[in-house]
Amino acid sequence: MAALADNYEPRFAGEGDAIDAIQRFMDERGLKWKDLFPAKSRASERMRRKRPLSIATIRKLYFEHGIPAEVLISPYRTTEGETP
Repeated sequence: MAALADNYEPRFAGEGDAIDAIQRFMDERGLKWKDLFPAKSRASERMRRKRPLSIATIRKLYFEHGIPAEVLISPYRTTEGETP
């Protein structure tokens, strides 16, 4: 079990923010925005940092896809200058 945890966490560690972690997750699995986000326009806005991740989206990414919550809730700048 410890070996599994050791292999799991480093994927999300390192440079970047929540959006970078989501992008790495999608790239590793060959997923597209529509695979993670139900509303296409919202997905585009979130991945382009125009709109912050919602609590519902963070929960979905954590519970359904296993992206660590501490990565998803860390603050990052949107193009509008907001920090979620």
